[in-house]
This record gives sequence, C-alpha cells and structure tokens, in this order.
Amino acid sequence: MHYDLIIVTETKPDNIDINHLWVNKALVFNNYIITKESKYTYDYLIIDKLYNELILLTEDGLIITNQFFQTTNEYIYAVGKAVNSNMDFNQQIQTVIENIKEPF
Repeated sequence: MHYDLIIVTETKPDNIDINHLWVNKALVFNNYIITKESKYTYDYLIIDKLYNELILLTEDGLIITNQFFQTTNEYIYAVGKAVNSNMDFNQQIQTVIENIKEPF
C-alpha cells in the first residue's frame, strides 16, 4: 500500500490533513517501511529517531535538518528527539506538512 506521508514516531500527531499513515514502530528503509501488518511505500517520511538503514547526515547523535525539518535526503524529515528542537511536536509536524504542500 502507498501513502503520501508516513510518520514513524513515538507520539501520535494531531490534525494531519494529508493522506498519511502513523505508526510507532516499524523497520524503516529509504523507499518503504515494514510493520507487523504490511509493507508500505511513501512519498515523504517523518521520523523521530535515527534508523541505521537511512543514510542521513548527523552530528553528535542528532539528525541535521533545515528550518523545515528536512534532512539531507529531501523526502525524509526528522522531528522531536532526533533533532532536539524546542518547538512543540505538533508544530514541527505542521511545519513539515506545510513544506510538503508548498515548498519554497
């Protein structure tokens, strides 16, 4: 099954207005995730921790992102503990979604 956005985070986000799937545990790869139920592909991914299968730029154990929480892989975003942001979790998610819907 395919989703526009897959969110793999410990915390379930509020008010997502895009075709998405939220899971709290999965095996995460560059083009898909695997859960107990199935394999899912995605256009965009949001994570809250570093997965060894993803090749992302890090520093001191944190994933490097831009102001939109976009990683060095343009379709993967990192939020929460993965980036040590002071912004509210749901605000981080909304920032990502706004960037996906209307990039620069």
